[in-house]
Amino acid sequence: MKVTGLAPAILRLRNIADTVPSTARKQMTRSAERIVKVAKILVPRDTGLLEESIRIEKSYGTRGRLQIDIVAGGTGEVLRGDGYITLDQYASVVHEHYEDWVIRTNGMGPNTLAKQAANPEHVIGSKFLERAAVAEEPKLERNIIQSILQVTEQ
Repeated sequence: MKVTGLAPAILRLRNIADTVPSTARKQMTRSAERIVKVAKILVPRDTGLLEESIRIEKSYGTRGRLQIDIVAGGTGEVLRGDGYITLDQYASVVHEHYEDWVIRTNGMGPNTLAKQAANPEHVIGSKFLERAAVAEEPKLERNIIQSILQVTEQ
C-alpha cells in the first residue's frame, strides 16, 4: 500500500506549527499591555514612582519560549516615615500589605484619594498586579484560542 498526495498536508502542518507560536506571542504581549494599564489604575499613588515603575519585562527561555513578567519596583528610594526604603521594598509592601500597613500607619494619601475618586469602578489598593492579571486571564485564554483557530482555518 502506498499513500500519495501528503506533501501539501505536511507543508500546511509545518506552516501552522511556525505560525501558531508567533500568534500566541502577539496575544500574550497585548494581554500584558492590558494588565499593565489596569495595574497602573489599581495601584495607590503616593508620589507616582510606584505607578511609573509598573512595566513589562520580556525574556526568551528554552526553545525560544516567550516569558513575560509584569513587575513593579526598581531602582530608587521612597520616603516612608522617618527614613527611606527601596522602590522594590515599597512595591512589595504596597502590593501585599497596603490596607494592613500603609493605611493603618498613615491613612490613604491625597493622591490615592483623588485617584480613587477618578476611578470609582475600581478599588485602589493592594494586590494591584494580581487583580489586573486575574481580570485579564479569561480574555487571554479566549484570544489565544481564537487566534490559533484562525491560523488553522486559513
